[in-house]
Amino acid sequence: MPELPEVETIRRSLKKNIIGKKIAEVLVRKKKIVRGGVDDFIKGIVGKKIEKIERAGKLLIFQLLEEKFILVHLKMTGQLIFEKGKKVVAGGHKISDKDIEGLPNKYTHIIFRFTDGAKMFFNDMRQFGYMRLVDKNEKIKVENEYGIDPLKASFTEKVFSEIVSVRKKKIKTVLMEQGLIVGIGNIYADEICFKAGVRPDRSANSLSEAEKKRIHKECKNILKKAVKYKGTTFRDFRDGEGKRGGFSKFLKVYQREGRTCLKCRKEKIKKISVGGRGTRYCPVCQK
Repeated sequence: MPELPEVETIRRSLKKNIIGKKIAEVLVRKKKIVRGGVDDFIKGIVGKKIEKIERAGKLLIFQLLEEKFILVHLKMTGQLIFEKGKKVVAGGHKISDKDIEGLPNKYTHIIFRFTDGAKMFFNDMRQFGYMRLVDKNEKIKVENEYGIDPLKASFTEKVFSEIVSVRKKKIKTVLMEQGLIVGIGNIYADEICFKAGVRPDRSANSLSEAEKKRIHKECKNILKKAVKYKGTTFRDFRDGEGKRGGFSKFLKVYQREGRTCLKCRKEKIKKISVGGRGTRYCPVCQK
């Protein structure tokens, strides 16, 4: 599933390519992807310009004129693919060459065509993602359902400590609970706990002040670094030259189970289940 760094990378890339473009046509090929009436969705956005693209956690928000907003959630396998001539920019769930060849394909459920000939495709293999057209009040209501964004200045040590100290759940579960802290998924939760030296299956309220401080610090550091390197699933195609998300080369524990820890060089990375999610950690480096 695309996490905060991937969604932020998509936001920044699309911002460069579609801000100011006018929507000429929208084709909905799979009605279940649109929440609310399809006719109202199409009628509400055709002829409008995209003024701004924001992000609330893993949710993308396209602002149109007249205070209308398109909410876009990629969920597990969603992808947004922008195409104009030979230029293709794709992000979301892991992108392969097949995803951008012969668009639209069988996984393309919504197509935006802009007045300058550019197109944007919403692809989703498992069809859990969605688009929804809302007004300003509905947008605010949806945003309020999310927890604090770890990349915002308001995510302070004090706020993080208040969130963690009163919860008995595992620290990884707390990090991934979107109503508390928004945007952190499985990949980055494992990496944050490793870098902070804390086992992901520790109870949140058992952490010392020093441990909470380290986790808070690594939430910011790792997410910022992941955004810098375009996450782990982003791919930007221009004239046939592909550039993959570069953060994968910095992963220390995620999907490294059974391999020697890169830090202590003594123990092998273990895999357990925390909150129903596959979780990796080093028994030596994390306590």
